[in-house]
Amino acid sequence: MTEVGAAELAAEEWRNHQQGSNTKFLFPLCRSGIKDAMDLRRVRTFITVAELGTVSKAALHLRIAQPALSRQLADLGQELGLKLFDRVGRRLRLTGEGEQLLGDCRGLLT
Repeated sequence: MTEVGAAELAAEEWRNHQQGSNTKFLFPLCRSGIKDAMDLRRVRTFITVAELGTVSKAALHLRIAQPALSRQLADLGQELGLKLFDRVGRRLRLTGEGEQLLGDCRGLLT
């Protein structure tokens, strides 16, 4: 499966999961296939931004440039077809979809 195909499949399964479908949710449950849908670096990055609430603080913590981190978040949301954060001033607040993804990502890393 191509990287794009895996990402599209993961996004579709995520949307089905959010809508209460009985379809087995592949996106973070398949640890062996995680690199096809979302690598662990992206999971950790998403969790860090969600916990710290700002891209600049997360960028400092992760030791990466703020524009690169912003781009990663935008790409992740677009890839999954989800709005993960709402901007409130300079802070980021998780949307409902973002909250669900955060819980799934934390579960993946435990």
